[in-house]
Amino acid sequence: MLAAVLYVGAGAHADAKTAARKAIQAAFDRDAVAIGKLDVSEVFENCAPDCVVVQMDGRKLHFSDMRQSLEALVRSVRSLRYRAAITKFALKDRTATLTVTERLTAVGPDSTGNVKSVTMESVSDETWTLRGKRWLRKLSTARSEKTIAPKSGAASSSKRSAAPNSPKTSPPAEAHP
Repeated sequence: MLAAVLYVGAGAHADAKTAARKAIQAAFDRDAVAIGKLDVSEVFENCAPDCVVVQMDGRKLHFSDMRQSLEALVRSVRSLRYRAAITKFALKDRTATLTVTERLTAVGPDSTGNVKSVTMESVSDETWTLRGKRWLRKLSTARSEKTIAPKSGAASSSKRSAAPNSPKTSPPAEAHP
């Protein structure tokens, strides 16, 4: 009997984990649509009001800072393409910890007026919380980023990774692919 209860409990946790992962990936997919439409307000629907992004240099951006940055980017480009993929995922109660790989491509004029395409690839550790029936991003900590120079320009313009074992780059606890 105990074995049956444990088996059912393990199955329920696996189902909850799968459902949470799918819901959070769907949130990233909604972000991709909103970013493609250059709709800043929709992008932040998946962020908790107290969401914080820790950049590669350790600077912390709060909700209003992130919004201003994205609004400035939207004003300076003709188009944006975004995609994200969860590469590691763990669930404990109402908190999900994950690693996500993101790619953002911006097309717009450079300083000389020529249209260029620039792509940024990044890996971040994130914490999402279940509030009501919605998963919301609470914390995103950059682990690495790479900017790919315009197609007509030189090779990679920058590539940075956070130092191993840095407090800001610790992988999520119990993260499993």
